[in-house]
Amino acid sequence: MHSSIKEAMSFFTRWRDERTKLDFIFSGNGVRCKFSGFLLKASLSEGLIAVTDETLAATLTASLEHAQSFDFADPRESPEAHRPLVEENIEFAWEISFRGGIKLGLYELRY
Repeated sequence: MHSSIKEAMSFFTRWRDERTKLDFIFSGNGVRCKFSGFLLKASLSEGLIAVTDETLAATLTASLEHAQSFDFADPRESPEAHRPLVEENIEFAWEISFRGGIKLGLYELRY
């Protein structure tokens, strides 16, 4: 579901404040990278900064100024054939699209 940056930021700041463990998937132009971590920063001015552990070494930075769209995914709305598996593993998901077909997916997993 296409959403506003304001709606996306409410999730990102909650995830940052709660140090929610997330899966990050970066893809575009034939490149794909996946890692688990949490958001160290989430703000309109500084963008998103993701880290993999308590060392706080930045693994990914993303400027939201260059984002073209924000899409929210609720597992309950996934295709029926995949819904049981998706609902079992994913709480919420966001996909941020950038220029040039680059995408960043953030997934809050169920544990």
